[in-house]
Amino acid sequence: MTFEEQCSSAAANFLQTAVLVDDQAEFGMPADMVSDPDGGAFEDPDELSAVSVTGATPAAQPIRERLDAGAITRGFAEKGLICSVLKPQSAASISMEVLRLAPKSDIIVLDWQMGSVDNGDIALGIIFKVLEMDRRAGGRLRLFAIYTGVRDLSTVSVRIADELPSLKASSNPFEFYNEPATAKVVVLGKGIATDHEAGQEERCTEEEGLATRLITEFAKFSGGILRNATLASMGHLRSNTHRLLARLNGDLDGPVVTQFALLNNPADAQQYIADLILQEIEAQVPLEEIVARYAGPDSIKKRITQLFAEGGKSRIPLDAEGKTMYELPEASALSLVDGPLETLKSHIGDFANTLGKMPKEISGQFGPDSIPQRLYGVLGDDFAEGVRKHEDFAIASAIRLTNLEAQSFRDRKLPTIRLGSIIHDADGYHICLTPVCDSVRLPREKAQFLFGRLVEDERKFNVIVDDDGVRRRLLIDRKNVFIKTLELIPAADRTIRVERRLFDYLVPVFSPDDGKLFVRWVAEMKPMQAQRVVNSVTSNLSRIGLDEFEWLRQLGVNWTG
Repeated sequence: MTFEEQCSSAAANFLQTAVLVDDQAEFGMPADMVSDPDGGAFEDPDELSAVSVTGATPAAQPIRERLDAGAITRGFAEKGLICSVLKPQSAASISMEVLRLAPKSDIIVLDWQMGSVDNGDIALGIIFKVLEMDRRAGGRLRLFAIYTGVRDLSTVSVRIADELPSLKASSNPFEFYNEPATAKVVVLGKGIATDHEAGQEERCTEEEGLATRLITEFAKFSGGILRNATLASMGHLRSNTHRLLARLNGDLDGPVVTQFALLNNPADAQQYIADLILQEIEAQVPLEEIVARYAGPDSIKKRITQLFAEGGKSRIPLDAEGKTMYELPEASALSLVDGPLETLKSHIGDFANTLGKMPKEISGQFGPDSIPQRLYGVLGDDFAEGVRKHEDFAIASAIRLTNLEAQSFRDRKLPTIRLGSIIHDADGYHICLTPVCDSVRLPREKAQFLFGRLVEDERKFNVIVDDDGVRRRLLIDRKNVFIKTLELIPAADRTIRVERRLFDYLVPVFSPDDGKLFVRWVAEMKPMQAQRVVNSVTSNLSRIGLDEFEWLRQLGVNWTG
């Protein structure tokens, strides 16, 4: 299985629902059926259109308008997907119907020419509104497809580019993406190659094959090593929700009541239920098997193979700034997965020639400690882009929430200060070291919280955060830790609740003079990462310092290992 096939497999496991809108959709239509020349009841597309529509644009004339809805739904059913086919009666009704289905739909397929007076106005309006709805909800992985009988598909692409500037065209002029690459719009032609202009053969798909084509198009932009594993995991969870519900069934309501009654603390009881659900979800998803299949060594090598097949190059930076890059052959790039040090050592001569030096002059620069800085361009990225992506992964690995994700707080309570919370005040960045159990049921006036200072350091760091869009590399030095206590003001639920003030997220600090001051809330680390920070700090503070015989200290087994 190639990497592209793995992407399609993961997408097929995840995808469940699609909605198709076409005013010429017919079930069991006869071969000689013709389109209604009056275009049905479509009179006023401007009722729906949410984009600037120029009246001077000539309508692109479709060659093939009819759509065999039965073939469409059968094709989707064969792939295990449900497809709703809508044949709206008026422009005004389309928006409401599609927006109602959009939250449950992974794929939205739209005809371009709906009614006699439309030239993509309705389709453009729907795409605009759904994208805006997704943006306000925090984003959604979604595929839009314009499935049209217009002969020259490039006229459709040009209009999309003009009317939806938030979408950017890819190297393929018939594909568009939003900025975070969570939504894709593709232009496909109904029928066979002769139904469209020369050179557009690859864009043509008949009804029976539309489902397969859309899965492939979805996989092209949704695929990736981590994304494939994630999509496959979510698809497995979707398919096995019944198992989860069977475990957490209605018979357990009585014990839940007991839990709340005995704890006599709603916050703790709710957290217990939340943890229980998360643990059951994890138990129902065979993550080890899924990761082994989609993110194991074989998949990583297939991703590298795909890079070379598409004309890409695997590159190794030879200096600290990445100004000199060396292109690895494919075999060497693949061997990096098994042993990066041995692979790089085998190319020392080539590296030296590129730098204009002798091999012995640079051999010491390619030791084990240098490996992390040598792999930024393995998948073809330039040095700066590779660094940024590695920082992204570090943030994803360690950070649970940041103030950059403000819109996600619309559907949840604002964060609380707990172990791993990162704040910023006049002294810089600090991380909360107070245990979670001491962060609830606080006294009503004020509560003391312990914080360790995080120093900004570009070269030596162990935490990376996005502070309101600005990336910060931070270090907590366990051997030179600076600890301070802040007196914070509890909220009504007796936790330290972050407050929203205009565009900032603030933490209320007790002041005997002014009553209340504020420090900025920046982020919250994931629990295990935060616990590691605390363990590092406390283990260093608890070390026993004493003098001993130096010969014994150096030759004997060190107490710290």
